[in-house]
Amino acid sequence: METSTALVASSAVAVLVVVLVAQLEGEEVERPLIPGIRFDVRSLTDVDALNDYRFTGHQIIRIAHALRLPECITTEARDCVNCYEALVMVLKRLAFPRRLSDLRKTFGRSNGVCYRVTLNVGTRLPSYKIAVTAASRNIVDGIALFIDGTKHFICRLSPRLDAPRGENLQKVAYSGHKRRHCLSYRGVIVPDGLSISFWGPVEGRRHDTTLLRQSGLLGYVETHPVLRQLRFNIYGDPAYSVSDLISVPYQGASLTQDMKACNALLSSLRVAEELGFNHIKRDFAHLEYVKAHKVRLSPVAVTVKCAVLFGNIHTCINKGNQISTMFQLKPPELEEYLLYICSVHGFIEILLRAGS
Repeated sequence: METSTALVASSAVAVLVVVLVAQLEGEEVERPLIPGIRFDVRSLTDVDALNDYRFTGHQIIRIAHALRLPECITTEARDCVNCYEALVMVLKRLAFPRRLSDLRKTFGRSNGVCYRVTLNVGTRLPSYKIAVTAASRNIVDGIALFIDGTKHFICRLSPRLDAPRGENLQKVAYSGHKRRHCLSYRGVIVPDGLSISFWGPVEGRRHDTTLLRQSGLLGYVETHPVLRQLRFNIYGDPAYSVSDLISVPYQGASLTQDMKACNALLSSLRVAEELGFNHIKRDFAHLEYVKAHKVRLSPVAVTVKCAVLFGNIHTCINKGNQISTMFQLKPPELEEYLLYICSVHGFIEILLRAGS
């Protein structure tokens, strides 16, 4: 009996050894080909660079210097690429819906390296009032900023494994107005075409007034030692409530002709907010590729905020956009804008740490 048991055990071991040897000697798994190339931003033609990255090669170098990017970008996995290549990876990813394999073919880097690199890299009020007043033909005075909310569509959320009882993420992220799953952001556009405040995200079901309250924008302006003395107004749609800082269109059934004319004129100027959002989504169409935006699986908020930053950079480096043309007010120089962002808000440092 003991002999037969030993024979069975030895036979089982022999079979296991044969299987393991067969697996070891089997064909290797075919892996994607990584081209043996290295990206050089100086080799780009202006036409190709504008088409693929929305900036010329010279502008990309200027942006990298203005952003104060380190000479080499190193991820937690110790991937090391130069600052120009890292910046271009982000721009190419944002410019149009692309897969990581498309970046691999361009930069000669693996899908993992491309993903980790793209994940790591993220005083004018008086003139604003004058520009809005001039554009309104002196009908209104004091309005300097335009506020509105925007929705960023995402994939339908799956439930969390450790979710508390009763949690329904799909319901939370669903916007009844848009009839889509999305995240909500609050933006403020100024007459020179820049988005000077972009806050979020919150659940897609939230109303614009909720975003305004949670962002703390009004409290910040009211307590700021300089801003509170400038006496300006922020113009929004009728969804917002009137306050000392917020102005909205005249409402009611018995409006005078002057009130109606004022509403029509300011409505045409408030289009600047929609133009600002559309400008970003047009130049960085990756934002419109819903299948790529999966909460908890991809850096959705970082992607959106990077696009807003590069939208502002695009406006500065090209001396304006449709909004600045409408108000006849040029944006600041690129270096001036990024110097303020880096020194006051530390935005670039936050961007470089995003996702870590």
